[in-house]
Amino acid sequence: MRRYTFLFIVALFVFASCGHDKKEVVLRYADGTPMQVNLYHMHGDNKVLTAEWRYYADGTMQYEKHFSGKKQTPSGTWNYYYSDGSLFATAEFDGKHLLGKSWQFKDRNGANLFKEGYDSLRVIEMSEIQTPATVALFKGSVETHYQFYSNCSLRSYGQFIDGLRSGHWVFYHPTGRIQTEADFLNGKENGLYVVYRESGVPYYRGTYSNGVRTGAWEVYDADGNVSLTTY
Repeated sequence: MRRYTFLFIVALFVFASCGHDKKEVVLRYADGTPMQVNLYHMHGDNKVLTAEWRYYADGTMQYEKHFSGKKQTPSGTWNYYYSDGSLFATAEFDGKHLLGKSWQFKDRNGANLFKEGYDSLRVIEMSEIQTPATVALFKGSVETHYQFYSNCSLRSYGQFIDGLRSGHWVFYHPTGRIQTEADFLNGKENGLYVVYRESGVPYYRGTYSNGVRTGAWEVYDADGNVSLTTY
C-alpha cells in the first residue's frame, strides 16, 4: 500500500511540474463574442504565451500566431486571413526575424497576390495588432509599396524610385473604394490629384505641378455636381 501511495504522489508531482495549457479570452467585441484568444502554458501561477488567435466580428479567424520560450518569442508559422476566411498571408517567425521571413501573399482566389516581377519581397512595417501593414517589392532602384489595413484590405499602392514617390499612386478607403489618386515625380505631386468620398463620388479634383497646385480646382457636392471652382 505504501508503495502505491508513493507512486501516486510521484505521479502527481510529475503532472504538476509539467504544467498544462489553458485558453483565455483576452478581448471581446461589444456583443460579447471573442475578439482575441490566447493559449498559455501554465506552471503554477506563472503562464507563458504560446499561441494567439484573433477573430473578425462574425467569428471568422483573422490571424493565428505562435510563440516559444519564457520570453514568448514569435516562432513558427503565422497565418493571416481575409474576412471571408481565405488565406491572405503566411510567414515564418523566430528570434532573428521579428518581422517574419519567407512571406507569401495570396488573393482571395488563392493565386499569388503580387503579379509584377521583383527581385525580393520584404514586410517593412506591421500594424498595431501585428498584421503586415507595408510590403515592399524590390527591383533595382524601384520599390513597389503595398499598404494594408489590419483586415487585409488594400490601403495604398505605388512606387518609390531612389527613395522618392514616383508615378501613379492610389489610396483606398477601408471599404475598398478609392480614396485618393495622385501622380508623383521625384517625391512631389505632379499631375492629376483626385479625392473621393466613401460613396465613390469625387470630393475635389485638380492638378499639381512640382508640388504646387495649379490651374482650376473643382469641388463636388454629394451628388457629383461641381459646387465650387477655385484657381
